[in-house]
Amino acid sequence: MFFCYAIYTYFFVLSPRLFGKKTEKCYNIEIINKRPGCFMINNNLALYGAKILAELGRDLVFFPFWWYSQGLFLFVKKLLAFLNNQQKNLALFVWIKNIHKPMYGQNDWQGIMISVLMRIFQILIRSILMFFYLAIACAALLAWIFIPLVIIYQVYFQLIA
Repeated sequence: MFFCYAIYTYFFVLSPRLFGKKTEKCYNIEIINKRPGCFMINNNLALYGAKILAELGRDLVFFPFWWYSQGLFLFVKKLLAFLNNQQKNLALFVWIKNIHKPMYGQNDWQGIMISVLMRIFQILIRSILMFFYLAIACAALLAWIFIPLVIIYQVYFQLIA
């Protein structure tokens, strides 16, 4: 760290002062605007400012196209992953697959009857929860589709009124 500070001090602070104008570089802030070729800061500001404004304008113009194409596709993929994870958490298909297998290895008719009734109850409760998650996903998808339109309507309504 000290080595970097020493190099910085030599080239930016001491060098122009020790050797005079023969070795002056554009590094000294005091002489940047006085020499004809040393206006990098102003040019960079204008150049990068223009690039940033152009990119901002491009993003504003192409935002609706992205929102309803690639953005919608990525959002639907995330919603499907969410529903898949919730199905795995609820293990709904495991309960459906094992509906006729007796629980705890009880192969008598009472054990089978209790197992089937218990699994039907579990499947019903887990299906209700899965439909709840499906409703949340559908509401999120509708919100994704309609929120930009509502925002545009509200901005238009505020500008008119």
